[in-house]
Amino acid sequence: MFLLLPAILFILCIGMFRDISVGTDTYEYYRVFNFPDNIELGYQFLTKVVKFFGGSFNSFLAIFFFLSFILKLLSFKLTSNNIILSLLMYSGFWFLVYDMNGIRQGLALGFVGLGLSYLNKGNIKMFYFAIVLAVFNHYSAAVFLPLAIITRNVICSKKIFFIVFFTVLFLATTKIAQPIINLISSFLGSENHFANKASAYSKDDMYNSNILYSFSTAVRVAILFITFFALQKIKLDSRLKNILLWSALINISIYLIFSEFELIATRLSLYYRFSECIFFSFLPAITRYNILKFLIGLLIFGYVVLQIFQTLSPLNNSLEPYNSILFK
Repeated sequence: MFLLLPAILFILCIGMFRDISVGTDTYEYYRVFNFPDNIELGYQFLTKVVKFFGGSFNSFLAIFFFLSFILKLLSFKLTSNNIILSLLMYSGFWFLVYDMNGIRQGLALGFVGLGLSYLNKGNIKMFYFAIVLAVFNHYSAAVFLPLAIITRNVICSKKIFFIVFFTVLFLATTKIAQPIINLISSFLGSENHFANKASAYSKDDMYNSNILYSFSTAVRVAILFITFFALQKIKLDSRLKNILLWSALINISIYLIFSEFELIATRLSLYYRFSECIFFSFLPAITRYNILKFLIGLLIFGYVVLQIFQTLSPLNNSLEPYNSILFK
């Protein structure tokens, strides 16, 4: 706890005061900041507010990151068992990929985290309000809307869990992703933004590799079953347990079904995957022995370090070298 406040301030400084050269998409967001057309309303609104008060793009980046991070921190405080473990989980993959690169999805994830907190409290209206705000920042967050209906009406029992998982696994081997994308495109219309994005991603030569039989898939499936078996042993409110189980199951379902196209699979499943930041905070509660709790904490730390290594290992990752506007 003594290190929590300095850690929060450190993350804020890194995220808020980064130079325009840091982040794969930052230059593109700089262009959109000057010409905010054909982009989500949330981004447009915040752009106009910052410009109204005479702010620069650096001011915009700082405000955008601050809002995104505070929303996540608030959701951790409201829902997680240990805010430090949730913050640790966030500080790897989520921080680097979605708050330093894809900032619109980063802010959308903040509202999704808040929505999870409201859903756990049974406040359905505020859940939908939070998710609508998420959609205003990234249209793909709409995939998270059904969670309230599912968790309120269906208990994720062992039978349902295994039936859904193995059905989805079978469907993934049949390469059902493209027919689903075609069906969505025909239903929404060729001019629909969401349909156009899905179609474009499926034809992207850089990101449309099939990841069904990849190491990433093996890790995700392992985490799914860790989540399932751990939640059977952890003393937890039944509502939150059901939310975490369904989030994990829907996460892997979306990922496997669209695994034929890597970018679609990872981006659509990430909203449900964000619940891992909450789940991992409860994982030490699987045991009553402090030494085992500590070892579980070390394993989580190792997992986060591995995520950071994988994110930063590609050449020209746009996150290294890090430059700050404070030290120019």
